[in-house]
Formats: sequence, C-alpha cells, structure tokens
Amino acid sequence: MRRVVVTGMGAITPIGLNVDSFWSAIKNKEIGYAPITHFDASEYKSHIAAEVKGFVGKDYMDFKAAKRMELFSQYAVAASKEALEDSGLDMEKEDPYMVGTSIGSGIGSLQAMEREHKKLLDKGPTRVNPLLVPMMSAAMVLMALSGLIKAAMVTMPVSTNSLPTSAIRRMFSIRSAA
Repeated sequence: MRRVVVTGMGAITPIGLNVDSFWSAIKNKEIGYAPITHFDASEYKSHIAAEVKGFVGKDYMDFKAAKRMELFSQYAVAASKEALEDSGLDMEKEDPYMVGTSIGSGIGSLQAMEREHKKLLDKGPTRVNPLLVPMMSAAMVLMALSGLIKAAMVTMPVSTNSLPTSAIRRMFSIRSAA
C-alpha cells in the first residue's frame, strides 16, 4: 500500500499569517470576523467577513509574480512556501518526477471576473486581460508552485467539494501508474 504523508504546514488566515500566529490565535480563542474592509459593503445585508489582513504578497514572492496573481493565489503560494520550508524537503535531493502538487479551490477569483467584465463593458474586448482565465483558477497557483518547488510531476487543481478524498485518490493513482 502506498502512503501519503503531510510533511509541512503553512497558513494564511484571518487570524494569522503563518502557522505559529494562527495556532496562537486559536489557543487564545481569537476570531477572524470583523467589519468588511476590502470593498464597500454598505448596500449588503452582512457587513462582516473573515478577511485576511496585513498580507503583502511581495513579502512572500517576487513582486512581478505577485502582480500577475490574484490575491487567493498569493495566499496559496505563501502558505505553500511556508509548508515547504516547514517540511525540510530538499528538492535538490529529491526526484522531481516523484513530486507533485495538488491545490483545492472552490471557484478562484470572482473579483477578477467582475473587474474584467467591467472593463469589457466600459472599454471593449481589447482591454480585457488575456490572463483572465488562468488568473481566476487554481491553475495559476499550481504553475507558481511547480516553479517554486521545481516539481516535474503532475499538478492538479481539485474542487474543494471533494478535496480530501479526490486529491488523495488522484495522488495514489498517479503514483501507482509510475
């Protein structure tokens, strides 16, 4: 039987921008819900959300890479980078064809879709970002992670509806076929 092992942890959350601060906040019974600050919520019924605060993408990755990614992708790359460092995995000593990545995302970036739709209506189709589709999907995260960890194995986005079982099942079937 093949085994899947979690070797490192990373976290970008409303109550901590790394595993230590996240865990400390949990132990102190902190909550991440607060008034919405990322957009004007005055017309909405709810005025609270669990937003990540204080995150600066360029603190975790190259400025150009961060600029090309939506915020959800930046969160995933930053947390994955922390998990990789926490694992102690030395990719120089690993077979890159036996290392892969799997990311779960429900939908990606609706903000990108909304922003580009507005551009389409206001300025026409030539102003829509040609990277819209990859920017709003988990595929952008996987591309960034493959480069970060220098993995040559398959990368796959997984719907969070079936993330735990689907991701593990796919990794087993890929490893078994190798």
